Amino acid sequence: MKQARKTTSLPTLRDAAAAASSGSASDAAHLALSAGGSAVDAVVAGFFAAAGAEEGVLLGPTAAIVGNTGSGVRAFDGRSLQPGKGAPRPRGFVEGQAIPDAARVAVPRTIPMLFLLHAYGGRTNISALARYGADVASSLGAKQRAKVIRRVGAAGVIGLRTEGVHEALLGAANSVAGGFLTEADLDDVMPADADGRALLRGEGEAVVSGCPFSADDPGDDDTAWSVDTIVAADYWGGVAALAYAHQSQAVPLPSVELSAPRLAIPIRRGVTRVTPGAILRSPSPVGVARFGRDLSFAFGLAGAWERGQPPLFGADLDVEALASLQTGAAVEGALGDMARRNKASRCLAAVRAPRSTRPVAVVATL
Repeated sequence: MKQARKTTSLPTLRDAAAAASSGSASDAAHLALSAGGSAVDAVVAGFFAAAGAEEGVLLGPTAAIVGNTGSGVRAFDGRSLQPGKGAPRPRGFVEGQAIPDAARVAVPRTIPMLFLLHAYGGRTNISALARYGADVASSLGAKQRAKVIRRVGAAGVIGLRTEGVHEALLGAANSVAGGFLTEADLDDVMPADADGRALLRGEGEAVVSGCPFSADDPGDDDTAWSVDTIVAADYWGGVAALAYAHQSQAVPLPSVELSAPRLAIPIRRGVTRVTPGAILRSPSPVGVARFGRDLSFAFGLAGAWERGQPPLFGADLDVEALASLQTGAAVEGALGDMARRNKASRCLAAVRAPRSTRPVAVVATL
């Protein structure tokens, strides 16, 4: 008798879940999952789609976190860096002197972080994930931005150089323009990752982890932020969340249809300058929660934080609301409470619920 061939069913979107605070990012994350991608693939695809839709996303700061069944929680650092490597210290600005936008352009680090994140848990070729962003940009008529995103997907950071992004950044923020950005800054950008930090420990194996990034890093307290988040859970038990921050008053780079956020700390006369290459703080409101084998999810907060309001740094998130899940509270209610505590407008989660093998997406909106 001829032996029947053993078949293996491929994962489908029914076996996964994703949500995003941006429509373009949400669509791309779902498409990546439906094509058999991982949770990491979904959040990377969602980010590229958001970068295609808005000029201020690709060069802005990001943070991501990943949890996998049987392994720990890993955080990925895409925050920007202070410029000025290889250049002599300028005299600095005096009190009352107008500070040009050029002096606030920082060194972007999102692209190398995305490639490190993808190497950790991606299953789909990253060039295919970048195409979601290129397609969105093309649909909006941003042909140069589409070209940049497509090239970045194929070549990583080199794509920023070959498509003129580095040239545009240097033109907008070099010493002639009143800034501090140098070629050495752009040539020496390394990604970083670290173990997640436990923000809350409960009974048994219950733990909520976040990014180990804090408000101790240098930054401008007068910055207003808009933060969007993408979350996903996949067929293989993995969960991931990615947050990206952007500003409405970024520095335009018209030749590449992008903009650079105003993050760098200007050098002031008589004041110790921030060391070139130092990480600049920015929101990182994402985490992973695990309550034994019954419940696990990736979560992220989204919203707008005005000047003077505390941004959401990963190590400083208030996650006490999630403790109620140990006593049977509804996930959506706990997420909504966490959003209120952190002054967010939404909290998103990709959840593996008790007694269910299929993930679900939950969005708590205030």
